[in-house]
Amino acid sequence: MVLNVWTGLRSGADYHFVNPILVHDRIVAPDVGYLDFGKGGEYREWFVGGGYKTLVSKHLKITNELLFVQAAGDSSGGARYVQLWTGVNFTLSPEIEGEAVIFPYIPLNEAGTKQWVVERIKLEYKLSSFLKVGAGYGAYQFGTERWQHRPLVTATVNPFEGEFGSLEFWLQEFKDRAQLQLRYVLVK
Repeated sequence: MVLNVWTGLRSGADYHFVNPILVHDRIVAPDVGYLDFGKGGEYREWFVGGGYKTLVSKHLKITNELLFVQAAGDSSGGARYVQLWTGVNFTLSPEIEGEAVIFPYIPLNEAGTKQWVVERIKLEYKLSSFLKVGAGYGAYQFGTERWQHRPLVTATVNPFEGEFGSLEFWLQEFKDRAQLQLRYVLVK
């Protein structure tokens, strides 16, 4: 099982993400979750789906998922989407590892707008068994608008060899501001 719980902090909690995932060998199912941007009454998303680890080797793992997304809230218009989620994890050396997560939002109804999300492309360096630092890039495109580029830096604390999960601190740039994100991940 994998549990992701993330929040973004700027002026209060302006981003919430909860995502429990069950992984059975190479099969990922179910993958369910919730996302809002601090105002769940205005806009929020629920998603469900699953996938498969299409490549698993010593230094590279690629996972592909199909997720169905339902938007809710006053400004959602009831939009529905399919996400073709791709995650890549790679190891360059015992100290250097990286990951990338990329997916489009493909509208299923007229309320939806095509979107592209480069959630993260990052490299991390292990300073010790319980501390990693990293840097990377994220990006987002809504409809035909210009891409929003979002560089990021991270520090991950992994106490007790990850027995109780890890806590990652992200500092990521957005249009006119930076946002601190706290990302808790538990893998069992």
